[in-house]
Amino acid sequence: MSSLLTNGFASLSDLSDPDLRAAMKELTEFQDSFLGTGPHDPGYPWPPDALHWWSRVWEYPYVWTNLQSLTSNGSNSNGATILDFGSGVTAFPFFVAKKLNKDVVCMDTDGSFAGSIARTARALGVGGHVSFLQDTDGPLPMKDASVGCVYSVSVLEHIPEANRLLGEFHRILNPGGILVLTMDVSLRLQDTGISAAEYRRIHESLFRFFDPVNARRPVHPTDVLTSQNSPLPIRKSAPFRTKIKTGSRLFLENRLPGRPKILPWWKSLLCCDGFVGRKRAHL
Repeated sequence: MSSLLTNGFASLSDLSDPDLRAAMKELTEFQDSFLGTGPHDPGYPWPPDALHWWSRVWEYPYVWTNLQSLTSNGSNSNGATILDFGSGVTAFPFFVAKKLNKDVVCMDTDGSFAGSIARTARALGVGGHVSFLQDTDGPLPMKDASVGCVYSVSVLEHIPEANRLLGEFHRILNPGGILVLTMDVSLRLQDTGISAAEYRRIHESLFRFFDPVNARRPVHPTDVLTSQNSPLPIRKSAPFRTKIKTGSRLFLENRLPGRPKILPWWKSLLCCDGFVGRKRAHL
């Protein structure tokens, strides 16, 4: 069985998994086609190459391998629609829509992404199958039990009320619907990821709303993939400066009184956690 069909921390060993390598090859080839369409408007705040980042070399193959497995064995046959929460404008939702023949809704707080996503969907031959909804501070703008699967790639650490969001995921998922998510976790008090206390609270909520699909596997501390030992370690990069300065780092400083001053994001020591769960029928 693939090492990616588990819950738990990303490991350096995972990067040698044949399934991860095959997924990265396929994703990279598709991303090349995606970038060839000119998907990003001027001022897009994130690097165009979403795949080649310290954690994304694990996260996107992890999410894709689990989506593919759950779809192929019929576990996610209860709904065609998939939600990409915190989507940005990346190749991944278009890849998912094309490969799984399902509708994907991209959701982000930045409404300016709507035009890019509609234009790129048409260019990649999935017009009508990839759409955009803007997230607001309130409940997610989707009906109860309206999607078969939600996935989210390193977004939870930027959400002020992660527990409320997990409840919203539970609300909009069909009975038996699937959640696949990854999140950055701090390895020191002053880092920009999820703290130890937050991590416990998030997992309490995950286990309240979802039954784990995968077993949680042990990862030795020396084998944990981090933002420093990754083949693509964090480096200070101009495209992130404005977004981080006005976003997650100051947000963390403001909401965690008493926590040591948060380090600049490029100095953080982070690891990445993955979870796949099925909507619980009874809370």
